[in-house]
Amino acid sequence: MRTTIDLPVGLIKKAMTSYRVRTKRDAVVRALQDRIANEERLVMYKRLKGSMPGLDIDLDALRERTAGK
Repeated sequence: MRTTIDLPVGLIKKAMTSYRVRTKRDAVVRALQDRIANEERLVMYKRLKGSMPGLDIDLDALRERTAGK
């Protein structure tokens, strides 16, 4: 899809250097991919908040063991 946008020169140069790409298009595509991936990870982490499947720890026993040192 063709789109014309006005990008700050310094910002696009930093993105191109950061992503080690040669074209502005590649820098923009990588930045968009990273943003989407970060959002998807955030959603996953929020879903897991407060739960650790398969993790069975007796916190009371653990606290007693460390308090006794």
